[in-house]
Amino acid sequence: AASFSGKPGRVWLTEIGWPTHSGGGQPETRQAEFLVRAYMDALSVKGVENVTWYDFIGDGEDENEMEHNFGLLHRDLTPKPAYLAFRTMSEALAGKEYAGALQPGGGVTAYLWKGKGETACLWPGENGFYTFEGGAFLLFNVYGDRLGRTVYLKAGQPVFAAGERLGGLKVRKEGAFIPPSVVRGGSVKLTAPAALVPKSLPECCSFSDGFLRAGKGPLVPGRAVFSAGESDVEIDILPETLILR
Repeated sequence: AASFSGKPGRVWLTEIGWPTHSGGGQPETRQAEFLVRAYMDALSVKGVENVTWYDFIGDGEDENEMEHNFGLLHRDLTPKPAYLAFRTMSEALAGKEYAGALQPGGGVTAYLWKGKGETACLWPGENGFYTFEGGAFLLFNVYGDRLGRTVYLKAGQPVFAAGERLGGLKVRKEGAFIPPSVVRGGSVKLTAPAALVPKSLPECCSFSDGFLRAGKGPLVPGRAVFSAGESDVEIDILPETLILR
């Protein structure tokens, strides 16, 4: 950004926000995701000094009225997911400065922040299972919940990675995923943006406590379908391969 003098300008974004009203607004979880991505995109631009969310507390109690539903808090002061996401983001970036974009692969957008340690905010361009690799780091969602290294993410769903050095962070989108333990009758941990609830499972598999388990016999072709919040996760099970969709 530049001022009329041609010198670098100072930019304040004084009002951004997404409402969550019924009949046209965003789901509350999506408002939280949009908040994090908006701050990451804006603060990565040179000259942007301030981003102001509209607004802190909802202006009313009518769930059908747009102007009543922009807040991070409901009118009765109960927090929305966006409030928790704002808190997580603020704590993750405290004392750090923007250090540039990363290129982790997998079609993932990533911004790096450095200070005492490093934090990256990342989100994929497509739904799918993603594996995060490259040294010692913690992976957590926008609510601060710790995640495993292979996680199901929706397109545009942000996560954070925190560690001492994240320059080597790599992300791989899983197409054909072959966990040997499952093929040999073991189990694999599935992590999704919401609790996974099995809708249908082939006879050769079971699911409990977040683990997909194969029976003692050989895997047979089939499809496991799980409900994960607002979307479904489908896993095609072939004799030696799990294809995650």
